[in-house]
Amino acid sequence: MKSINYISLITAFLTITLFSCEKENLTPPEKTSSQIDNVETVITYCNISGSSPVAPGATKSYTYDSNINLNDVTWSIQSGDISIVSGQGTSNVTLSFGPYFNGGSIRAIGSDNQGTVCSEIYNISPIQVCSIQGSSSVYPGTSGTYTYSTNVTSDLRYWSVKSGNISITSGQMSQSVTLKFGSNFNGGTIEAFMSSEIEGTQCTATLYISKNCAVPFTIGLTQENDYCFGDYVSFAATTDDTNSGSYQWTVSPYTTIISGQGTSYLTVEPPINGDVTVSVEYTSSCKGTMLNKSINTQYANGCPPPS
Repeated sequence: MKSINYISLITAFLTITLFSCEKENLTPPEKTSSQIDNVETVITYCNISGSSPVAPGATKSYTYDSNINLNDVTWSIQSGDISIVSGQGTSNVTLSFGPYFNGGSIRAIGSDNQGTVCSEIYNISPIQVCSIQGSSSVYPGTSGTYTYSTNVTSDLRYWSVKSGNISITSGQMSQSVTLKFGSNFNGGTIEAFMSSEIEGTQCTATLYISKNCAVPFTIGLTQENDYCFGDYVSFAATTDDTNSGSYQWTVSPYTTIISGQGTSYLTVEPPINGDVTVSVEYTSSCKGTMLNKSINTQYANGCPPPS
């Protein structure tokens, strides 16, 4: 019969009892409802406010706002033709948008004395701007090239003449066109329309083109035939003016105008002594510019004396 080791049994019993007590002591006590209510959760927020969209060349102000006790605000340009004018380190900044601004973004990081920070990025879209470049004052009878420009991507351009003696000779549906101004051009308006399927934008530009009267011109006056007593004599006025104009004739005493007053060709009947003086005043339709010309003449050599 085997003997029982009572000492070993007692030792094993004590070990199991002690282990069970230590395991129970490892479980932390549950917090009461009052203890949970005393835990404070802090959520920071920040925001940038200001103009969008913005036109190239503009100057605008933007404001950073946050629920933290701001000590410093750092502004930066993330993208676009934008520069900081003033306000760095504060919650209000002034920005300048360059001539090539086509959209961009800015960033502001605010911080307090406790090391809490909040960062925000603000996207600024462009106001679509379009225009027509080319001479705004032209001479009648000349041609010129005109170009459409815009600050956004454009897919379709359509040119049209809204008024005036102007015709499109080439370049329709492209960025540049060649225009022809008629000989009686007296001012007019052209228009260019742009549509972008990619950006879903449209823009129409117009340009008024005035008549340029600065081109100098001359006038000439010639006698068209020799004459004797009883003959008529004619005179012709010429000019290199590209505009239309009017003619006003005056003649010496006892000379009779037969035809042509108001035109470039005049016929007169000389007096008995044959001495004729005629003058013509030409008035250009362009700003009323005037030129004068005179001529003196006599009977042709060898004419029989008046009878």
